[in-house]
Amino acid sequence: MSTKLIALALSAVLLRAQSDFMLTGEIHCETPGQVNNLEVQLYDLQNHTVVEHAFTNSDGSFRFYHVTSGSYAVRIKSSSVPDAIVQEYREINQFSSPLIIQLPERAANHPISGFVSLHELQHPPSKRAVRAALEAQRFSQVKDLPRAIERLEEAVRIDPEFRDAHTNLGGQYAHAGRIADALAEFRRALEIGPPDAIIYSNLAWAHLALHQPIEAEGFARKAVALDPSNAKAQFLLKECEALHAADKPR
Repeated sequence: MSTKLIALALSAVLLRAQSDFMLTGEIHCETPGQVNNLEVQLYDLQNHTVVEHAFTNSDGSFRFYHVTSGSYAVRIKSSSVPDAIVQEYREINQFSSPLIIQLPERAANHPISGFVSLHELQHPPSKRAVRAALEAQRFSQVKDLPRAIERLEEAVRIDPEFRDAHTNLGGQYAHAGRIADALAEFRRALEIGPPDAIIYSNLAWAHLALHQPIEAEGFARKAVALDPSNAKAQFLLKECEALHAADKPR
């Protein structure tokens, strides 16, 4: 091989070394024994493909060997459940190790929360919208509610079909006491689809907060039908049933 060809080959190796990096991660869960042999997928939001996947060790650790900087959805999947257990948006670079993912308890599906755990991306959002949503998440973590709302509003302006940004914006509106606005966002998320127990629970909560128990009960029943283990949906359904019982003549 000539000196020129050797130089070109070395340049290609160096470029790959500069663009690719190894990413380590850990899955945490309050219940012991639930973090072993889970599949972790790195979903490229721009190319709409899974670019890396790995399986967790008994301690919940995992490793990706060839990652490039960018915006991703990190999916956690189990062989016993068809949909993703968790899916979170992350901006990833060479400084992202270790990537920490908290595995929620099945009973902890809060109707009103910060950022939803996603199932499948029906409409992969634009990179600008994802960045706005990520900024909103950071503001939410430091309890800066106005700026979290501002960034989520920006995310849905950029990409009106960004379902999970609508869901999260509804959650932030709810925290701010703007229940009617929250309800409108949850309805929009439901319109974009697909049916989702967390969104149904959100709708049930909002209707109950607006003193509309009949509508609330309908959505709570839909949530329980989709996910019988959804503790919050079960709680809301019992609240609606208790209100009906209290309204009956004695």
